[in-house]
Amino acid sequence: MKKLDKKLIKWFIGKNVFVDERIQKEVGIFATRTVFVLFVFELVFGFGISVYASNTQTTDFETLFYIATFVQAIGALILIYGFMIIPMGKKRLLVKEVSPEDKKEFVKGLQHSWVRIAPLEFVGFWVVHSLFYFNEGYFKILFSFKEIISALIFTTFFTIFMSLYERMHVKTIKDDE
Repeated sequence: MKKLDKKLIKWFIGKNVFVDERIQKEVGIFATRTVFVLFVFELVFGFGISVYASNTQTTDFETLFYIATFVQAIGALILIYGFMIIPMGKKRLLVKEVSPEDKKEFVKGLQHSWVRIAPLEFVGFWVVHSLFYFNEGYFKILFSFKEIISALIFTTFFTIFMSLYERMHVKTIKDDE
């Protein structure tokens, strides 16, 4: 199990990170806290939406379902960001440390990884963004020129932004000799 834990941590933080006991402990604390907060959020949200749906004169449950799902997804993302990503950033666990010789190659690898992910970003944004226009025909909207161009623009800017963001978190370390 320790081997799987280290692989998961390296996948999440980065391949060049040396995973020691301190990093495993910190990530474990943040993950446990985040899972507990998400569990409580889901319980309270589920109870709240059930009470709302049963006590009001709701006639359109489909819209209520879409709104509840959207609020639930946004709430979960905010909680994960607030209880996992921000504390890990404050503890400097997300900073990737490389030697000066390897920095150029490492940054190039980061850029290539975001370019490899770009087709998935494009398809994901294209399909999900088309779902928001459910009053019109889905396939008519999906294959419209406007929708394809908007997905392409999003993918381009998101890939560039994330490459630059990852580049900012690369730290050059000096060798102790």
